[in-house]
Amino acid sequence: MAKKINDIDVEDAFKNIGKKISERRKSLRKKFPGISKKLNISINFLKYIEEGKVDKIPDHVPAKGFVKTYAKFLKVDIKEELGIVE
Repeated sequence: MAKKINDIDVEDAFKNIGKKISERRKSLRKKFPGISKKLNISINFLKYIEEGKVDKIPDHVPAKGFVKTYAKFLKVDIKEELGIVE
């Protein structure tokens, strides 16, 4: 069973994070190739994060760390959601 806080489960938390990140990236007119190069994170992984499909990132990859790094790079506040996923 997925962890729930205030009726929001981990899957929903990652979807919320992805939506926030996607909206911010688009508002800044940033492109995946530039972000990927700067953060050294695969374009596919960046897309999975924005789609809230972090479970598609292989287990050996530090997915939560990538989410935090991507959010920090775009200056997106994800503290509330991180409380659910950690």
